[in-house]
Amino acid sequence: MGDEEDIPGEELASVIRGANGAPVAEALIGCSFYRDDPDDLATITQCDRGSGRLSLQSPAGATRVAGLASGYVLLTPTLRSALEAAITPAQRAEKKARAFIAAYGFTGAIEQQDINPLLSAIRSAQEGVIPPIDERRHALRLAEKYGAERVVAKLASACVDADPAKVLPDVLITLLPALRHSGRSSEALARSEILRSSGLGLSPSEERVLFTERAALLADRYEQTRTPEFLAEARKAANRSWANGQSEHCSHVYERLKKLEREAQA
Repeated sequence: MGDEEDIPGEELASVIRGANGAPVAEALIGCSFYRDDPDDLATITQCDRGSGRLSLQSPAGATRVAGLASGYVLLTPTLRSALEAAITPAQRAEKKARAFIAAYGFTGAIEQQDINPLLSAIRSAQEGVIPPIDERRHALRLAEKYGAERVVAKLASACVDADPAKVLPDVLITLLPALRHSGRSSEALARSEILRSSGLGLSPSEERVLFTERAALLADRYEQTRTPEFLAEARKAANRSWANGQSEHCSHVYERLKKLEREAQA
């Protein structure tokens, strides 16, 4: 293939369906297309704008059909110029926003309506600003929808670190399990230490969730160190959670604690 630059057909397919897509579809004629192997090139002989269906011809003259979105196209000067002219400022801004979100760690496809809220949340995180509660709750839901646990933890940690003295129970509810499930139980336990303070103003439902998570983290720490104090603290945290209402999660933690306590007494 040499050093030619290619472009995902999926990106081109969205452009040719747009208002300015006809010149791009025309510019595709004569371009080289490949599906998986960049050395296995075929020439585009026809392109249907509506469906993205391509007619292809191999170097040996064989013809076949493929979807534009199923492969890659080598950029030519003509195609590049047509693309530059066809892409609207809004599309250019969206592409830039998607690249920014991906660079933060959200590498999957983001639905269009979720781009701006996620973009705003990432910018707030990078600037050390705590978004209003409704905005950050929505942002954390999106983070869980699109990101791995480590990226969820990254976004939630930035929110907490923007003002360490401020208690953000909604953020901690997301942060603690994200840290724990990404293999950072010790960090999660350290983050939960703020729950030992009095006068935090937590609601009963927040206490129920957070103290269950803290109990699980203390149980993790006990299993790592076999230090009895961690097991005793885990029991206290579970009791604090249970006092605010029973939950299946806390019930599972209790079963785990009973097993560890039996082992400790054996």
